[in-house]
Amino acid sequence: MKSSLSKVHQIIKQRQFNIISSANGGLIRLFWETGYCLNSLYNERGKRFSQSLVSDIGQKLSGLYGDWFDKSNIESMRVFNKIFPDYEKISALNSYVGWDHIKLLLPVKNEDYIVGYLNFVIENQITPEELEKLLSRGAINPEPVYTKKRFTGIQGLFNLFKNGNFSLLKNMLNPGKNEIHLDGEEKMVFIKIRDMIGRFSGNLIPWINSNFIGCCWEVGEEISQMFPAENMKSDYYKIFAEKISEEMPGLPGAIFDEKGLKQLSDFYRHFPKNYFSFYFSDLITWPYLEYLLKLNDPRAVIFYSRKIAKERLSISKLKKEIDSKVFENSPDFFVKESEYLEILKSEERDVKVRRKGNNISVIVSINISFKDIPKGFIRVGHLFKNPYREFLTAYIP
Repeated sequence: MKSSLSKVHQIIKQRQFNIISSANGGLIRLFWETGYCLNSLYNERGKRFSQSLVSDIGQKLSGLYGDWFDKSNIESMRVFNKIFPDYEKISALNSYVGWDHIKLLLPVKNEDYIVGYLNFVIENQITPEELEKLLSRGAINPEPVYTKKRFTGIQGLFNLFKNGNFSLLKNMLNPGKNEIHLDGEEKMVFIKIRDMIGRFSGNLIPWINSNFIGCCWEVGEEISQMFPAENMKSDYYKIFAEKISEEMPGLPGAIFDEKGLKQLSDFYRHFPKNYFSFYFSDLITWPYLEYLLKLNDPRAVIFYSRKIAKERLSISKLKKEIDSKVFENSPDFFVKESEYLEILKSEERDVKVRRKGNNISVIVSINISFKDIPKGFIRVGHLFKNPYREFLTAYIP
């Protein structure tokens, strides 16, 4: 039991870190690029003209995307870019320290000292609140401190999905629809920053969904290997489920409790190829999939997943479709028994051999052939509700 608990622990922790570090790194890169855009404006138009323009742009951006883009914050972004004109200097750290850490250190103004401070933060796993206290007391030696240590569970990054920051991130990924009227230079800069925010959101939204659903599939695999279907009601299984809740408090109970773990096991048993986790995460969010798995028919799960994506169905409309037996009454649905089995077996491997000196590397890529895949329907609102929120804010040491 201990080894399986450890495996589940590592799966969840790694998937958490995949999402949080990617979101954090992308966010800091976005802030640096915003600062670069503003500094280019300063250089071209002069400081006096640009300050007024930046103030107006900040007002418009904060109206759409929240306080991360208010006047004070975008000025910090500009200073950040000015101190670090070469992004590579900071890029290795941006998945391990938060924007709150960086902003506290901007008054230092020396890039080497700031990098030293940030390495100190990583090595000692210091939260932004702790860093602020240390700086106010002058308790950190300002000499650069370099370390190769990296921690995949630095607690400070979890601030990204908590409290006020959670609302700010939600505003960025799902902005308001306020009408913005801009002209000339102001409009050009605003559009450039807006497009950068759009690229960040476009990358992060599927990344959150794919890692969450991938985590569910991997945990389901581990449970299935440990407990055959006939043992899912045993006392040993119940004790195992209780141990997960005890050792990893704060995780979404509806997924990682006794009943939820059985559903994850069913997910794996119905779809034992790992590419199915990518297939579903490209189409729908977990609340849909969780509901569909109750049908206990993998063909119906695929059918309704595609229908949700194609027709943009809400969960209430999905329930009506299921009650009306749309799947059972669909004569032209391609995933009948024979084709479903064909999908499960369809792995087309493309093998390439690369030579460099005496080194030979073999690259195997797998192309999965699904017919007529519709564009995915990832409801952004689901990513900011449970179980996603609990999953992203549960700190697992």
